[in-house]
Amino acid sequence: MDPESGTYSICIFLHYRDGTIVKQRDMDLPGMKFRDTEQLITYRPSTVDENGNLVRGPAPGMGTGTVDMAAYLAWLRPNR
Repeated sequence: MDPESGTYSICIFLHYRDGTIVKQRDMDLPGMKFRDTEQLITYRPSTVDENGNLVRGPAPGMGTGTVDMAAYLAWLRPNR
């Protein structure tokens, strides 16, 4: 559960030894950040599971969405 919003999400939380908890999406590491990737990904619509939660699991033969590869390559060129 996301402690900020009180909702369930696919986000991963990292727990550091000093007690700090950081959303994976908010990590400050070299390379592509979530803010870069979110504009490249088109997710399939969510569905509601038997518990009333919004879910977006992979469909048979598909992932959870598609990536705009041309836009990714355009980002990649200046960010190698």
